[in-house]
Amino acid sequence: ANVLFASVIMSSEQELFHSLIRRLETATQRLETFVQTQASGSATTSAAKGSNSVAAGTCPDTTAEVELPPSVLAYDEFVATSVKQYLDASEALGGAIQEQAEVIQRLVQLQRDFILMASQVRLPPMTESGFSDSLKPLQECISTVDEVRTRHRADKALFEELSAVSEGVGAFGWIVIEPTPVPYIQDMKDSAQFYVNRVLKTFKDKDPKPIEWVKLFIAMLTGLAEYVKAYHRTGLTWNPKGGDIKNYQKPGTTSAPAPPSASAGAASSPAPPPPPPPVVAPPPPSAGGGSMASVFQELNKGEAITAGLRKVSKEEMTHKNPALRSGTAVPAPPAAPGKRAPPVPTKPRSLTKKKPPKCELVNDKWFVENYEGGEVSVETTGMRQSVYVFNCQNTTIQVHGKFGAITLDKCHKVGTVIDTVVATAEVINSKSVKFQITGQAPALLLDKCDGVEVYLSRGCSDIEITTAKTSEINISLQGAEDDQDFKECPVPEQLRSVFKGGKLVTSPVEHVG
Repeated sequence: ANVLFASVIMSSEQELFHSLIRRLETATQRLETFVQTQASGSATTSAAKGSNSVAAGTCPDTTAEVELPPSVLAYDEFVATSVKQYLDASEALGGAIQEQAEVIQRLVQLQRDFILMASQVRLPPMTESGFSDSLKPLQECISTVDEVRTRHRADKALFEELSAVSEGVGAFGWIVIEPTPVPYIQDMKDSAQFYVNRVLKTFKDKDPKPIEWVKLFIAMLTGLAEYVKAYHRTGLTWNPKGGDIKNYQKPGTTSAPAPPSASAGAASSPAPPPPPPPVVAPPPPSAGGGSMASVFQELNKGEAITAGLRKVSKEEMTHKNPALRSGTAVPAPPAAPGKRAPPVPTKPRSLTKKKPPKCELVNDKWFVENYEGGEVSVETTGMRQSVYVFNCQNTTIQVHGKFGAITLDKCHKVGTVIDTVVATAEVINSKSVKFQITGQAPALLLDKCDGVEVYLSRGCSDIEITTAKTSEINISLQGAEDDQDFKECPVPEQLRSVFKGGKLVTSPVEHVG
């Protein structure tokens, strides 16, 4: 009897043990399903698989599973590999680097939501409010990354690390680039590479962590370019049969079904994720449209965006003209014969918002912009580099080294000194400019300029100078000997044209006296 009693006890314990194992496996399976649902952020529902009735009168599940598009799944893989490695390395360094990384983490999530939205709606017009509203959070993240860099400008080593990220984060703006977003990402990557090289040089043989971190950031941009090349080669892929962007609902905004009871949960399969958003019915196509790349230009107009609006007269106001209330649209006023609309007045320069000065290298091109006063020095490193100077006043600019080309555009009272240029030096749309070449230059172009003084070294004796729509141009050439002064030669402004033998011959006017 004792043996039989012990056998019964052991059998009961084994049955209890197996029951606990089954319950533990069920709980683990549910937990894994929940984690996967939260990680993907997609709203899916389980498919109807037979009738698993728990009690009499229960209905089988008739909802169908909605799969994510391949472009979103591939983006999730990119985030789980390249982005995660960069975020982990940033967290290890901490401080402002981690602060930038947290903003990029939010930017990546917002971009994933945007790609998912594009797979469900058709391409909206550039004036669509829903489209611009969806872009604003991404723009704010990119601006925040640059603000973090600006706050730490005093720390040179940290500033170079933050600048590498700030210059490269613009690659995530590929979603509005058509038709070649991949080269755009490569351009942003090259911009970041300038500061990446500085970081590698600064921490060489000192600290391997920043070196590994900056390499992971470049690897993230490389992974982004590979993803875009595979799924969005000519621009962000939209759904031509999708709905209107104004009616789009982000996944997860709908309410989830009630959870099953405790008794039913023990015997049924794991709980399904939340249901998908309602399918948006596509309305008739609108007449408007436009390129996505021009959206940012529309947003950046500021106050000038209302320049095309006109004043509404009393006859067109519905509260003063009851006859218009029954109509659907206000009729256009008859145009006066021979009368043109007044031109839109330009904003005075004093009211124009000043842009911050900028001196930076993008790919192989130096940009020197918006300087007022002071001195700017640019150190070129090769003949492939070029220099573009724009909207500078009362500034002295020195460009050292042998480089490809230089252009001065819309400058006033600017003195520029360069060494040697391989291709062409240009001065356009400028006034009261002094331009000196201490080395050599094969050609000089002056277009729409007034009051330009050019000083050439003796090495520029064979230079070719082209002028168009210019006045008060003086060219001074250095003498053959060091003790000789510059020889000043004014460029003729008056031209005379005559027909000789059926051909028009033009020559400068010479004043004798």
